[in-house]
Amino acid sequence: MVGKFFYKGLNGMEPGLATAHGLQGGLSQKDSNEIRSAADRAFYGIILIILGFVPYVGTILSIIGLILLLISLNDFSKALNNKSILENAIKAVVSGIVLFILAMGIELLGFSAGIFAPTFIITVIIFYAAAIAIGYFYREVYRNLASSLKENLKDPPVEEFENAAKWYWYGGLTTIIIVGVVFSFIADIYALLGYRELSKGV
Repeated sequence: MVGKFFYKGLNGMEPGLATAHGLQGGLSQKDSNEIRSAADRAFYGIILIILGFVPYVGTILSIIGLILLLISLNDFSKALNNKSILENAIKAVVSGIVLFILAMGIELLGFSAGIFAPTFIITVIIFYAAAIAIGYFYREVYRNLASSLKENLKDPPVEEFENAAKWYWYGGLTTIIIVGVVFSFIADIYALLGYRELSKGV
C-alpha cells in the first residue's frame, strides 16, 4: 500500500519522491516529518501502555507509554492544526486521575468508618464513570485524528483510527461487565495498526 511515486509541483515544491500517503491540502514537508515521528512514538507508547499488566514494572511502563502518547498527540495537533486531538487526550487523562483519586478517598473514608457495602458500590460507580469518560474522550481523540488526516493526506489509514475510536467507546461503556477490557484492547490494536501504517510514510 505504501509504495513510492513521483510528484510534481506539490505545494510549490520541486519534483521529488512522495509516499502513498502523499502530502495534500497545504501540509508542509516539516509537518509531514513530524507526523511520521509522532506516529512512531505513539506506536511504541501504546505498546508500553499495553504492557501495564506486567508484574513489578507494569505501572512504570504504562506511565512512560502514556507520556510518549501524549507527546505524539501534541505533535499531531500542531502538524494537523487541530487542537482537539491533544485537548481530548488531556481530558481523558485528567478525568481518569481525578475520578480515581475521588474513588480512593471515598473508599478510605468509608472503610475507616466501617461502612463497607455502600462504599464499595459508590467506588464501583465512580470507576465506571471514569471508564466512560476516558472511553468518550479517546473516541474524540481518534475521530479528530482521522478527520484531520483525511483532510491533509492522500489515502491515510483513516479506517484504523475510526475503528479505534469506536472500540475505545465500546470499551468504556462495557467496562462494568469486564468485557470492556477486551474491547479497549481491540481499540489499542487498531490504533497500533494505524500508527504503524502512518509511520511508514507521509
